[in-house]
Amino acid sequence: MASHESPPTTSLPPELYDEVLEHLPRKVLLQVAQSSRSLRQASTRILYRDVCLHDTYLITRCFETLIENDTAAQSVRKLALTIHDQEPLPPQYLRHLQAGFARVSQNVTDLCIMAEYRDIFASITVKFPQLRYLASSQRISSGLLSFLRSHRSLAHIELYNSADCPMIYFAEPLDLPRLEHIYGPARLVEAVVPGAPVCAIGIAPSSFDPYDSGMERRVISAIAHSHVRVTSLTFWYPLRVQDVLLGISQWLRDLEELNFHGVPLWDGNLPVLLGGIQLVLQQCHSLRKIELTANHPPSPMLDSVKYEHELLIAWSKIQPSLEVAFLPTGLWWAKTKMNGSWIPVVTSIRALEMGPGREWWLQNAVSIPELTAIMYTLAERGSLRFAEFLQSNFWGNTTWKKDTVVADFVGSRNHPLDPYSISR
Repeated sequence: MASHESPPTTSLPPELYDEVLEHLPRKVLLQVAQSSRSLRQASTRILYRDVCLHDTYLITRCFETLIENDTAAQSVRKLALTIHDQEPLPPQYLRHLQAGFARVSQNVTDLCIMAEYRDIFASITVKFPQLRYLASSQRISSGLLSFLRSHRSLAHIELYNSADCPMIYFAEPLDLPRLEHIYGPARLVEAVVPGAPVCAIGIAPSSFDPYDSGMERRVISAIAHSHVRVTSLTFWYPLRVQDVLLGISQWLRDLEELNFHGVPLWDGNLPVLLGGIQLVLQQCHSLRKIELTANHPPSPMLDSVKYEHELLIAWSKIQPSLEVAFLPTGLWWAKTKMNGSWIPVVTSIRALEMGPGREWWLQNAVSIPELTAIMYTLAERGSLRFAEFLQSNFWGNTTWKKDTVVADFVGSRNHPLDPYSISR
């Protein structure tokens, strides 16, 4: 009689193991790894795919494993390390780092190193040929710049520390031909962007030199000379609001997203800001998102939802493409597809529960279909109390159902009232 026994599990392809095991919690994976040799290798591939460590001792232990275990070292794709500046680093720790980086370098695509005052990149002597994403809180240094120059495969850079040395960028050009997204100090952006196909740019906070009066406009000019059209721009703490907005309106007319954070709104400065925003709206015909936060916002913008609503209606008449806005009251606004009205999105509903503009918004700015969609979304996300408030105050005891939500409520990709699916 022919045998119908199943083949042993060891004959299964590694991809099938990975497909099943990647859905298991880490604790379960550790148990699975002890059941057989083949499952141990498969579990190791999943366990070491993303390595994120925030403790010196754990980093040392993990890198010891990476040095000794080929499967673990070859599995690492994302590596994130936090190295505390106040902790003394013994020489053997740096040797472990260097050896561990050498073991994982061939396959790592994402690298994140948080070490503000230590020049960790100066001790990295190997190249990461597959590296696409780099993030770091380290100050700009010769070691970091050398690392950038030797990794032309980078497509996304985020450097959170705005402290830098003004003159080090121009010793040698930074050629990053695949760079698409950059967030970093203003001088670095000024040096990198003209030679790279960057489409999304963020300027780190406090990285503008107050004694360099032309620095902001030079950065905007450099951005305008990117090899591809820049569609997203984030500015932190601009020093000369009017000059920056004028430069954007002149040179960056393909913008789709403008994020303006920490704008100094002292008395008399609000008309300058709003006039500059209107000029940008007139010139940037693809602009669909504005995010605006302010330092010391005037009371009309801080306290009045009605004021912001009227402002958005006026902006929509200037630029119909505008769909999403975040303004200094702390509300995300989205424009509905059905009638073009502006309403706060779900993440802002909680702010409206206790906010001074709640009654005005509910009485003047919301229609029945909009309330339907809002109530459905609130209930779906657990905000039942405010959903019940809406129902009792506006619909009496009328019941509402999921199927009443309008599918094309907001021009979003995933969820009708989710600012992240709209704006990202």
